[in-house]
Amino acid sequence: MSQTLALFVLAAFITIVTPGPTVRLALANGSRFGVLASLPGMAGAVMSDFVLIAAAAVGLGALYGGRPGRRLQSARRRRGAGR
Repeated sequence: MSQTLALFVLAAFITIVTPGPTVRLALANGSRFGVLASLPGMAGAVMSDFVLIAAAAVGLGALYGGRPGRRLQSARRRRGAGR
């Protein structure tokens, strides 16, 4: 395993096991109101993650759709740098 991959795995592990604000909110709601009462909030957090993933995928698809070199070249020409 290369050093870069090992560093990536370490960073990914630390990021995954560190609770963020959504996990803290779910834990607080679960301990205060019970697990069943906190399920709608957890479902909303999961759906918002899917929306963010889809938005990122659509944005990257639009950016890299077709031939990205041509898009960058036309953007430079519009600015006047490609003449």
